[in-house]
Amino acid sequence: MSFLIDLQSISSELILSVVALLILIISPFIKEEKKKFVIYFSIVGLVASFVALFIQPQKESLFWGALTVDKFSIYFKALFLIATFLVILISKRFFEHEIFHKAEYYFFLLLTTVGLMFMVSAVDLISLYVSFELMAISCYVLAGFLKRDLRSNEAGMKYFVLGAFSSGILLFGFAFLFGLTGATGYGEIAQSLANKGENSFLIIAMLTLAGALFFKIAAVPFHMWTPDVYEGAPTPITAYLSVAPKAACFAIFIRLFIEVLPLLKNEWQTLIAWVSLFTMTYGNIAALTQKNVKRMFAYSSIAHAGYILIGLASGGDFGIWGMLYYLLVYTFMNIGAFSIFIFMKKKEHFGEEFSDFNGLAQRAPYFSAIIVVILLSLTGIPPTGGFIAKVYIFSAAVKQKLYWLAVAGVLNSVISLYYYFRLGMAMYFKEPAQESEAHYSPAFSLLLALTIIGLAILLLGIYPHPFASWARISAISF
Repeated sequence: MSFLIDLQSISSELILSVVALLILIISPFIKEEKKKFVIYFSIVGLVASFVALFIQPQKESLFWGALTVDKFSIYFKALFLIATFLVILISKRFFEHEIFHKAEYYFFLLLTTVGLMFMVSAVDLISLYVSFELMAISCYVLAGFLKRDLRSNEAGMKYFVLGAFSSGILLFGFAFLFGLTGATGYGEIAQSLANKGENSFLIIAMLTLAGALFFKIAAVPFHMWTPDVYEGAPTPITAYLSVAPKAACFAIFIRLFIEVLPLLKNEWQTLIAWVSLFTMTYGNIAALTQKNVKRMFAYSSIAHAGYILIGLASGGDFGIWGMLYYLLVYTFMNIGAFSIFIFMKKKEHFGEEFSDFNGLAQRAPYFSAIIVVILLSLTGIPPTGGFIAKVYIFSAAVKQKLYWLAVAGVLNSVISLYYYFRLGMAMYFKEPAQESEAHYSPAFSLLLALTIIGLAILLLGIYPHPFASWARISAISF
């Protein structure tokens, strides 16, 4: 009976897993011209999974302590499902111009989402690592999915090699924790460490765990893979990688460091504060010099990882609450940022240079207006969700008397204004180059995705209360 209740508590993941498997099994028997059903079937699966998320029973301990379903995990699972839904909408347009296997693409995308959902529910090192690898291996495949594109091949290979290295470091940290405590459950590890006290091996464990997670969130000095992978991967996958796996790793950061390593709170808060400073500063300065817009947004995503780390460095309910709200806003604005390239059709690739967007406001005023909303939010200017998210994050730093970190965050936001609005200047104040190969190519599914994103960003900025309350309730246990 208890086992059946446990299954009910992960019904959202089970629905998505079944949908992914059905796509893979049924697809070979469907004619090529009718394979659009895969897109719609994936969307139906995501909607069913999202509904199940809020009606399935919550339970503190599932499958003998391997998983938990609480408000914190449900918040992140909802975020992953929203991100996947938006990515599927923009994928439809992107792959109209690419030769690819539809079934395998959507299978791996849904499988990655399942891995992410189990990651945030894991409260045991073994279940965390298994779900982590399920997510990671699927991401490696997706990054290199365009086999005929050398940039995609390079992205997949770099991501695989460096990702495998970071997974090994993570496992090394787990080995230290198990060696010190003889346990794999978060609660048992924390209790055992509290009884034994601080020692040098525990410091090594903390550093290895932090290093592996810093890699996954693209924090300095483990950011080196990000620009090349984000530039070379298929654009919908770049949007996905910049949001969903990163959000999951922030959730793991919160669970591991706050639940398992409270003994080293002063040490890891100091470490994270300095990494936050270097990450947002490097990301913004590097973005200033970029000529490729997609690469600029890649460095921008590094800077945003630094902003979010401010919440973790600050700690407390307010800091974690700010992180959760920021990640919700970040999901919409970063998927929106990377999806704009799909509108700009070129001969071999989609438009990714600043010159490709010259004079776009004259040809596509609605599309250009949405881009401006996204850019305002990324900078942190009202009345967008990005402004409210940064207020929460910086306020958490001030509350914990980390004034220098809050000031650094504000100054970095000012720096970002310059490079974000280079794109705005190109759209509104420059004439299109006569020799430019890029042309505006609208598509309904893509416009729908960007409309949802633009409205969500404005709603999160103008009426943040219900969403901030949801984030607060989800963070309250920490």
